Amino acid sequence: MPSLRINLEALRHNAEKASVWAQKWSLTLLPVLKGLDSHPRVLEVVAKAGFLRFGFSEIGEASGWGQRDNKVLIQICPPSRIKEAAELFGRSFQAEIEVVKALDKAAEGLNLTHEVFLTVDLGDAREGLNLDQLPQALEAALTLKNIKVLGFAAILSCLSSALPDSSLFTSLEWLVNLARAKGLMDPLISLGGSVMLNFVESEGLGPITEIRAGDPFLLGRDIYRQIDLPGGPYRPDVCEIQTEIVEIRLRQIGLSIGGGAKHACGQDQPPISPQGPRLRALLELGRFHVSPGRVCGLEENELDQLICLTPGCFVTGLTAGYIILDVTDCPLKFKAGDKISFVPGYWAAAQAVRSASVKVEILH
Repeated sequence: MPSLRINLEALRHNAEKASVWAQKWSLTLLPVLKGLDSHPRVLEVVAKAGFLRFGFSEIGEASGWGQRDNKVLIQICPPSRIKEAAELFGRSFQAEIEVVKALDKAAEGLNLTHEVFLTVDLGDAREGLNLDQLPQALEAALTLKNIKVLGFAAILSCLSSALPDSSLFTSLEWLVNLARAKGLMDPLISLGGSVMLNFVESEGLGPITEIRAGDPFLLGRDIYRQIDLPGGPYRPDVCEIQTEIVEIRLRQIGLSIGGGAKHACGQDQPPISPQGPRLRALLELGRFHVSPGRVCGLEENELDQLICLTPGCFVTGLTAGYIILDVTDCPLKFKAGDKISFVPGYWAAAQAVRSASVKVEILH
Protein backbone atom coordinates (compact mmCIF):
# COMPACT_ATOMS: atom_id res chain seq x y z
CA MET A 1 0.00 0.00 0.00
CA PRO A 2 1.46 3.43 -0.89
CA SER A 3 2.33 5.64 2.05
CA LEU A 4 2.65 9.34 2.75
CA ARG A 5 5.43 9.76 5.29
CA ILE A 6 5.42 12.94 7.40
CA ASN A 7 8.76 13.89 8.95
CA LEU A 8 7.98 15.64 12.24
CA GLU A 9 11.58 16.72 12.81
CA ALA A 10 11.65 18.54 9.47
CA LEU A 11 8.27 20.07 10.30
CA ARG A 12 9.54 21.22 13.70
CA HIS A 13 12.56 22.86 12.05
CA ASN A 14 10.35 24.75 9.58
CA ALA A 15 7.89 25.84 12.26
CA GLU A 16 10.68 27.27 14.41
CA LYS A 17 12.17 29.14 11.44
CA ALA A 18 8.74 30.56 10.52
CA SER A 19 8.14 31.63 14.12
CA VAL A 20 11.42 33.57 14.26
CA TRP A 21 10.58 35.30 10.97
CA ALA A 22 7.14 36.37 12.24
CA GLN A 23 8.66 37.69 15.47
CA LYS A 24 11.13 39.76 13.46
CA TRP A 25 8.23 41.57 11.82
CA SER A 26 6.03 41.66 14.97
CA LEU A 27 3.12 40.11 13.13
CA THR A 28 0.96 37.05 13.59
CA LEU A 29 1.65 34.12 11.28
CA LEU A 30 -1.44 31.92 11.22
CA PRO A 31 -0.57 28.34 10.18
CA VAL A 32 -2.99 26.91 7.63
CA LEU A 33 -2.07 23.24 7.35
CA LYS A 34 -4.82 22.01 5.03
CA GLY A 35 -2.05 20.68 2.78
CA LEU A 36 -1.81 17.81 5.28
CA ASP A 37 -5.51 17.88 6.18
CA SER A 38 -4.63 19.54 9.51
CA HIS A 39 -3.40 16.18 10.82
CA PRO A 40 -3.42 16.30 14.67
CA ARG A 41 0.25 15.31 14.97
CA VAL A 42 1.20 18.06 12.53
CA LEU A 43 -0.77 20.62 14.55
CA GLU A 44 0.87 19.46 17.79
CA VAL A 45 4.41 19.93 16.44
CA VAL A 46 3.67 23.39 15.03
CA ALA A 47 1.95 24.43 18.28
CA LYS A 48 5.11 23.56 20.23
CA ALA A 49 6.99 26.11 18.11
CA GLY A 50 4.86 28.83 19.69
CA PHE A 51 1.85 29.09 17.39
CA LEU A 52 -1.31 29.67 19.42
CA ARG A 53 -3.99 29.63 16.72
CA PHE A 54 -4.54 27.65 13.54
CA GLY A 55 -6.58 28.33 10.44
CA PHE A 56 -8.90 25.60 9.17
CA SER A 57 -10.39 25.51 5.69
CA GLU A 58 -13.05 22.92 6.53
CA ILE A 59 -15.22 22.62 9.62
CA GLY A 60 -14.49 18.89 9.90
CA GLU A 61 -10.72 19.50 10.05
CA ALA A 62 -11.05 21.14 13.45
CA SER A 63 -13.25 18.65 15.27
CA GLY A 64 -11.51 16.80 18.06
CA TRP A 65 -8.49 19.10 18.25
CA GLY A 66 -7.70 22.06 20.47
CA GLN A 67 -9.79 24.62 22.24
CA ARG A 68 -12.41 26.76 20.56
CA ASP A 69 -10.40 29.97 20.93
CA ASN A 70 -7.39 28.39 19.20
CA LYS A 71 -9.30 27.62 16.01
CA VAL A 72 -10.08 30.00 13.15
CA LEU A 73 -12.46 29.08 10.32
CA ILE A 74 -10.87 30.71 7.29
CA GLN A 75 -13.30 29.20 4.78
CA ILE A 76 -16.52 31.16 4.54
CA CYS A 77 -19.12 29.31 6.59
CA PRO A 78 -21.98 27.57 4.74
CA PRO A 79 -25.28 28.90 6.13
CA SER A 80 -26.40 25.33 6.90
CA ARG A 81 -23.46 24.84 9.32
CA ILE A 82 -23.62 28.04 11.36
CA LYS A 83 -24.29 26.35 14.70
CA GLU A 84 -21.30 24.00 14.20
CA ALA A 85 -19.08 26.95 13.37
CA ALA A 86 -20.17 28.89 16.45
CA GLU A 87 -19.50 25.86 18.68
CA LEU A 88 -16.14 24.82 17.21
CA PHE A 89 -14.49 28.13 16.32
CA GLY A 90 -13.83 31.24 18.32
CA ARG A 91 -13.11 33.21 15.15
CA SER A 92 -14.13 33.10 11.51
CA PHE A 93 -13.93 34.99 8.21
CA GLN A 94 -17.28 36.08 6.79
CA ALA A 95 -18.55 37.93 3.73
CA GLU A 96 -22.35 37.59 3.99
CA ILE A 97 -23.86 39.87 6.62
CA GLU A 98 -26.90 37.58 6.99
CA VAL A 99 -24.53 34.76 7.96
CA VAL A 100 -22.85 37.07 10.50
CA LYS A 101 -26.27 37.85 11.99
CA ALA A 102 -27.06 34.12 12.18
CA LEU A 103 -23.70 33.52 13.89
CA ASP A 104 -24.65 36.20 16.40
CA LYS A 105 -27.86 34.34 17.26
CA ALA A 106 -26.03 31.00 17.47
CA ALA A 107 -23.38 32.48 19.75
CA GLU A 108 -26.07 34.03 21.93
CA GLY A 109 -27.71 30.63 22.34
CA LEU A 110 -24.37 29.18 23.40
CA ASN A 111 -23.63 32.14 25.70
CA LEU A 112 -20.47 32.83 23.71
CA THR A 113 -18.85 35.64 21.77
CA HIS A 114 -17.71 34.96 18.21
CA GLU A 115 -14.94 37.01 16.60
CA VAL A 116 -15.25 37.92 12.93
CA PHE A 117 -13.05 39.25 10.16
CA LEU A 118 -15.05 40.72 7.29
CA THR A 119 -13.62 39.29 4.09
CA VAL A 120 -12.86 41.78 1.33
CA ASP A 121 -12.07 41.22 -2.35
CA LEU A 122 -8.82 43.06 -3.11
CA GLY A 123 -8.51 41.75 -6.65
CA ASP A 124 -8.24 37.97 -6.43
CA ALA A 125 -11.98 37.69 -7.27
CA ARG A 126 -12.40 34.47 -5.27
CA GLU A 127 -14.37 35.72 -2.30
CA GLY A 128 -15.20 38.71 -0.16
CA LEU A 129 -17.23 41.88 -0.08
CA ASN A 130 -16.68 44.45 -2.79
CA LEU A 131 -15.29 47.67 -1.39
CA ASP A 132 -18.50 49.60 -2.09
CA GLN A 133 -20.47 47.03 -0.05
CA LEU A 134 -18.16 47.14 2.93
CA PRO A 135 -19.30 50.28 4.80
CA GLN A 136 -22.89 49.07 5.17
CA ALA A 137 -21.81 45.55 6.13
CA LEU A 138 -19.36 46.85 8.72
CA GLU A 139 -21.99 49.11 10.29
CA ALA A 140 -24.42 46.19 10.58
CA ALA A 141 -21.83 43.81 12.05
CA LEU A 142 -20.71 46.32 14.66
CA THR A 143 -24.23 46.46 16.12
CA LEU A 144 -24.37 42.73 16.92
CA LYS A 145 -24.11 41.91 20.62
CA ASN A 146 -22.39 38.51 20.40
CA ILE A 147 -20.12 39.35 17.46
CA LYS A 148 -16.79 41.07 17.92
CA VAL A 149 -15.54 42.53 14.64
CA LEU A 150 -11.74 42.36 14.58
CA GLY A 151 -11.05 43.86 11.18
CA PHE A 152 -10.68 42.72 7.59
CA ALA A 153 -9.31 39.71 5.73
CA ALA A 154 -8.41 39.09 2.11
CA ILE A 155 -6.87 36.34 0.00
CA LEU A 156 -4.22 37.16 -2.59
CA SER A 157 -2.62 35.24 -5.47
CA CYS A 158 -4.99 32.30 -5.24
CA LEU A 159 -7.67 32.22 -7.92
CA SER A 160 -6.08 34.89 -10.12
CA SER A 161 -2.43 34.04 -9.28
CA ALA A 162 -1.75 37.79 -9.66
CA LEU A 163 1.05 38.92 -7.37
CA PRO A 164 0.48 41.94 -5.09
CA ASP A 165 2.59 45.06 -5.43
CA SER A 166 3.05 48.22 -3.35
CA SER A 167 -0.34 49.56 -4.51
CA LEU A 168 -1.87 47.06 -2.07
CA PHE A 169 -1.04 49.46 0.75
CA THR A 170 -3.44 52.04 -0.69
CA SER A 171 -6.34 49.61 -0.34
CA LEU A 172 -5.24 48.56 3.14
CA GLU A 173 -5.03 52.17 4.35
CA TRP A 174 -8.53 52.76 2.98
CA LEU A 175 -9.77 49.81 5.05
CA VAL A 176 -8.10 51.13 8.19
CA ASN A 177 -9.58 54.59 7.69
CA LEU A 178 -13.05 53.15 7.09
CA ALA A 179 -12.88 51.09 10.28
CA ARG A 180 -11.81 54.07 12.35
CA ALA A 181 -14.57 56.21 10.87
CA LYS A 182 -17.08 53.56 12.01
CA GLY A 183 -15.63 53.36 15.52
CA LEU A 184 -13.29 50.36 15.15
CA MET A 185 -10.10 52.15 16.10
CA ASP A 186 -7.51 49.36 15.86
CA PRO A 187 -8.61 47.05 13.06
CA LEU A 188 -6.63 43.91 12.35
CA ILE A 189 -5.65 43.14 8.74
CA SER A 190 -5.29 39.44 7.88
CA LEU A 191 -3.94 38.54 4.43
CA GLY A 192 -3.89 34.99 3.08
CA GLY A 193 -1.27 33.53 0.77
CA SER A 194 2.32 32.45 1.27
CA VAL A 195 3.35 34.98 -1.39
CA MET A 196 2.80 37.59 1.32
CA LEU A 197 6.00 36.57 3.14
CA ASN A 198 8.22 37.70 0.28
CA PHE A 199 5.96 40.71 -0.25
CA VAL A 200 6.57 41.88 3.33
CA GLU A 201 10.30 41.30 2.95
CA SER A 202 10.45 43.50 -0.15
CA GLU A 203 7.72 46.09 0.46
CA GLY A 204 7.38 46.28 4.24
CA LEU A 205 4.55 45.56 6.64
CA GLY A 206 2.28 48.59 6.42
CA PRO A 207 -0.99 47.97 8.34
CA ILE A 208 -0.79 44.17 7.91
CA THR A 209 -1.14 42.42 11.28
CA GLU A 210 -1.50 38.77 10.20
CA ILE A 211 -0.45 36.49 7.35
CA ARG A 212 -2.13 33.13 6.77
CA ALA A 213 0.15 30.54 5.19
CA GLY A 214 1.02 26.87 4.93
CA ASP A 215 4.03 26.74 2.61
CA PRO A 216 6.69 27.79 5.17
CA PHE A 217 5.74 24.83 7.34
CA LEU A 218 5.17 22.13 4.73
CA LEU A 219 7.45 23.11 1.83
CA GLY A 220 9.62 26.10 2.65
CA ARG A 221 8.98 27.51 -0.83
CA ASP A 222 6.53 29.74 -2.64
CA ILE A 223 4.71 27.07 -4.69
CA TYR A 224 3.51 29.48 -7.37
CA ARG A 225 6.85 31.12 -8.16
CA GLN A 226 9.05 28.24 -6.94
CA ILE A 227 11.31 30.57 -4.96
CA ASP A 228 12.58 30.40 -1.40
CA LEU A 229 10.56 31.94 1.40
CA PRO A 230 12.19 34.34 3.89
CA GLY A 231 13.23 33.13 7.32
CA GLY A 232 14.90 29.93 6.12
CA PRO A 233 16.64 27.82 5.20
CA TYR A 234 13.59 25.57 5.46
CA ARG A 235 13.65 21.82 5.02
CA PRO A 236 11.96 20.43 1.87
CA ASP A 237 11.59 16.90 3.26
CA VAL A 238 8.52 17.25 5.48
CA CYS A 239 6.63 14.91 3.14
CA GLU A 240 7.67 11.84 1.23
CA ILE A 241 5.53 9.43 -0.78
CA GLN A 242 6.72 5.82 -0.91
CA THR A 243 5.31 3.09 -3.12
CA GLU A 244 6.48 -0.12 -4.75
CA ILE A 245 7.25 -1.42 -8.21
CA VAL A 246 4.59 -3.82 -9.48
CA GLU A 247 6.14 -4.43 -12.92
CA ILE A 248 9.39 -3.54 -14.68
CA ARG A 249 9.84 -3.94 -18.43
CA LEU A 250 11.91 -2.76 -21.39
CA ARG A 251 9.58 -0.78 -23.65
CA GLN A 252 10.02 0.49 -27.19
CA ILE A 253 9.00 4.13 -26.79
CA GLY A 254 7.82 6.00 -29.86
CA LEU A 255 6.35 3.02 -31.68
CA SER A 256 2.57 2.91 -31.95
CA ILE A 257 0.48 -0.19 -32.46
CA GLY A 258 -1.53 0.07 -35.67
CA GLY A 259 0.47 3.03 -36.99
CA GLY A 260 -1.72 5.67 -35.35
CA ALA A 261 -0.39 9.12 -34.54
CA LYS A 262 -3.48 10.52 -32.85
CA HIS A 263 -4.72 10.68 -29.27
CA ALA A 264 -7.90 8.68 -28.66
CA CYS A 265 -9.71 12.02 -28.40
CA GLY A 266 -8.48 13.18 -31.81
CA GLN A 267 -5.53 15.50 -31.27
CA ASP A 268 -2.14 14.97 -32.88
CA GLN A 269 0.00 12.67 -30.74
CA PRO A 270 3.03 14.63 -29.46
CA PRO A 271 6.37 12.82 -29.51
CA ILE A 272 7.32 11.11 -26.28
CA SER A 273 10.86 11.86 -25.13
CA PRO A 274 13.21 10.12 -24.86
CA GLN A 275 12.54 7.64 -27.67
CA GLY A 276 13.72 4.10 -28.31
CA PRO A 277 14.20 1.23 -25.84
CA ARG A 278 13.55 2.45 -22.30
CA LEU A 279 13.39 0.52 -19.05
CA ARG A 280 10.17 1.49 -17.30
CA ALA A 281 8.79 0.62 -13.89
CA LEU A 282 5.09 0.58 -13.09
CA LEU A 283 4.34 1.81 -9.56
CA GLU A 284 1.30 1.38 -7.33
CA LEU A 285 0.12 4.99 -7.22
CA GLY A 286 -1.69 7.16 -9.75
CA ARG A 287 -3.84 10.14 -10.57
CA PHE A 288 -6.59 9.08 -8.19
CA HIS A 289 -4.09 9.42 -5.35
CA VAL A 290 -1.75 12.31 -6.20
CA SER A 291 -2.74 14.19 -9.35
CA PRO A 292 -3.95 17.79 -8.84
CA GLY A 293 -5.55 18.16 -12.28
CA ARG A 294 -6.40 21.84 -12.69
CA VAL A 295 -5.17 24.22 -10.03
CA CYS A 296 -6.29 27.85 -9.72
CA GLY A 297 -7.70 27.81 -13.26
CA LEU A 298 -4.31 26.80 -14.71
CA GLU A 299 -3.03 23.50 -16.02
CA GLU A 300 -0.72 22.24 -13.29
CA ASN A 301 2.12 20.06 -14.57
CA GLU A 302 1.27 16.92 -12.65
CA LEU A 303 4.71 15.40 -13.32
CA ASP A 304 6.31 18.28 -11.38
CA GLN A 305 4.28 17.15 -8.37
CA LEU A 306 6.37 14.00 -7.97
CA ILE A 307 10.17 14.27 -7.82
CA CYS A 308 11.83 10.86 -7.58
CA LEU A 309 14.50 10.59 -4.89
CA THR A 310 16.40 7.86 -6.76
CA PRO A 311 19.06 9.41 -9.05
CA GLY A 312 18.61 8.63 -12.72
CA CYS A 313 14.86 8.01 -12.44
CA PHE A 314 12.04 10.31 -13.51
CA VAL A 315 8.27 10.16 -13.86
CA THR A 316 7.10 9.97 -17.47
CA GLY A 317 3.38 9.70 -16.87
CA LEU A 318 0.45 8.87 -14.63
CA THR A 319 -2.68 6.86 -15.23
CA ALA A 320 -5.62 6.40 -12.88
CA GLY A 321 -3.82 3.85 -10.74
CA TYR A 322 -0.16 3.88 -11.81
CA ILE A 323 2.96 6.00 -11.97
CA ILE A 324 5.22 5.23 -14.93
CA LEU A 325 8.86 5.69 -13.94
CA ASP A 326 11.75 5.72 -16.40
CA VAL A 327 14.70 3.95 -14.72
CA THR A 328 16.92 3.49 -17.80
CA ASP A 329 19.70 5.77 -16.63
CA CYS A 330 19.75 4.59 -13.02
CA PRO A 331 22.73 2.37 -12.05
CA LEU A 332 20.57 0.39 -9.60
CA LYS A 333 18.90 -2.87 -10.59
CA PHE A 334 15.19 -2.94 -9.85
CA LYS A 335 12.65 -5.71 -9.44
CA ALA A 336 8.98 -5.95 -8.57
CA GLY A 337 8.47 -5.20 -4.88
CA ASP A 338 11.29 -2.64 -4.61
CA LYS A 339 10.33 0.60 -2.87
CA ILE A 340 10.59 3.97 -4.62
CA SER A 341 10.25 7.33 -2.84
CA PHE A 342 9.19 10.74 -4.09
CA VAL A 343 9.09 14.29 -2.77
CA PRO A 344 5.49 15.35 -3.47
CA GLY A 345 4.42 18.82 -4.43
CA TYR A 346 1.83 20.65 -2.33
CA TRP A 347 -1.16 19.36 -4.28
CA ALA A 348 0.10 15.77 -4.52
CA ALA A 349 0.61 15.63 -0.74
CA ALA A 350 -2.79 17.24 -0.12
CA GLN A 351 -4.53 14.64 -2.26
CA ALA A 352 -2.51 11.70 -0.90
CA VAL A 353 -3.30 12.51 2.74
CA ARG A 354 -7.01 12.48 1.90
CA SER A 355 -6.91 9.21 -0.05
CA ALA A 356 -8.21 6.05 1.60
CA SER A 357 -5.74 4.13 -0.58
CA VAL A 358 -2.67 5.87 0.89
CA LYS A 359 -1.41 5.08 4.38
CA VAL A 360 -0.18 8.04 6.48
CA GLU A 361 3.01 7.31 8.42
CA ILE A 362 4.39 9.65 11.08
CA LEU A 363 8.20 9.76 11.31
CA HIS A 364 9.71 11.16 14.52
